[in-house]
Amino acid sequence: MFNEEIRSRNISSLYFINNNFSELYEVFETLGEGCSGIVKRCRCTQTGKEYAVKITNTKSDEESMILVK
Repeated sequence: MFNEEIRSRNISSLYFINNNFSELYEVFETLGEGCSGIVKRCRCTQTGKEYAVKITNTKSDEESMILVK
């Protein structure tokens, strides 16, 4: 179920998640900000593992999440 719910492209530990991110991860404090997005600490709701996620805006103004493992 977990892998089927996210559309991901594995590029050496980077995963692009375009839809139900908030159903799969809890998002916590901001770790950093830049001109291309915000980096936040998050935790996988199924495994409890913590990651950093970069939240960016795409051309269509939908948020795109990049999970760094």
